[in-house]
Amino acid sequence: MDTCLGGGKFRWIAKPFKRWAFAKGEEYTRIHSTHYADKYLLKFLRKHGKEADKMNDIPTQSLIKCTDEKHLVPKLIGIIVARKKKSSPKTVLAELEAAMHTSICSGHASKNHTNAQENEWVEKFAEYSCGLGEALDKNRGLDHSKVREYWLSRGPRLFLTAVLYFAFCIVCLETLKGGVRSHSDRMYTLATNSGALVIAFWLLYKRLGDAVEGVIARAAHDYYVNQKKMKFL
Repeated sequence: MDTCLGGGKFRWIAKPFKRWAFAKGEEYTRIHSTHYADKYLLKFLRKHGKEADKMNDIPTQSLIKCTDEKHLVPKLIGIIVARKKKSSPKTVLAELEAAMHTSICSGHASKNHTNAQENEWVEKFAEYSCGLGEALDKNRGLDHSKVREYWLSRGPRLFLTAVLYFAFCIVCLETLKGGVRSHSDRMYTLATNSGALVIAFWLLYKRLGDAVEGVIARAAHDYYVNQKKMKFL
């Protein structure tokens, strides 16, 4: 169905629609990547904060308190989500570490840790953040396949099925239902079927975002769980 729409006399409408659909898929990927990067970066900080309180680890407590997470996390997200494929891991790690050192230095809490402890903490957090970014980055391009699956393939099929169903309902109304059919009967059939079609297309529209979010959520969660199993967290 997608191939049929892509060529011939339908190309004038298919091509702009595809551009819009693929752009929308990329937007969903960016939005959900940002959301789950924020979620699992904060989980890293929260978990280490709880562990430090439990173990009375004063240096880690100091580092957590000195970290200005409200400004740091958005910066880290900008680095790991907006990263380009040509960026090397060393370049990304250097940017992450610089942002973390700046955040810790700008913290207002009293400093109860050494520079060596800060460097160790920053290196650990940067490696985790870089790995999270790589896990999310693996889903780039997935939005294109989801757009093709849900919108370019299912959309035309849904529309064609709805048209055939409309015609079937009208035929049944005119031939099988007893009595005289009024204009209001025909309008009622048209209105109810049109409403069902609008609802179906709305659900199909939302399904793309749900599908993209599901894959990204799983990638981020799996990375976090693997880090816990490796006792990195």
